Amino acid sequence: MDSENGDNKKNQVCKDVVIWPEPRMTCWDENQEPTVPPMSIIEWKFDRASIYNGDVEWLETFTEQYPNCVGYAVSANQSKSRFSTSQSILG
Repeated sequence: MDSENGDNKKNQVCKDVVIWPEPRMTCWDENQEPTVPPMSIIEWKFDRASIYNGDVEWLETFTEQYPNCVGYAVSANQSKSRFSTSQSILG
């Protein structure tokens, strides 16, 4: 799977949470190439007041290339005694 985006291009990336449609699935095909897309990717950030735009941009690009994958960008902000979350759903 091509995960190139922006100036920091990488052949492979690690995602926070990846959900596969079947148990024990991975991105690797029978030739050990990363060609199998997941059902969903969840990007988490903690102690941020808003969604990280870099995650949203990456998820937009990935879900355009793999339209059966749903991307979630989640931000959890814990300030003193209040805990809040925000999310963006792509796909």
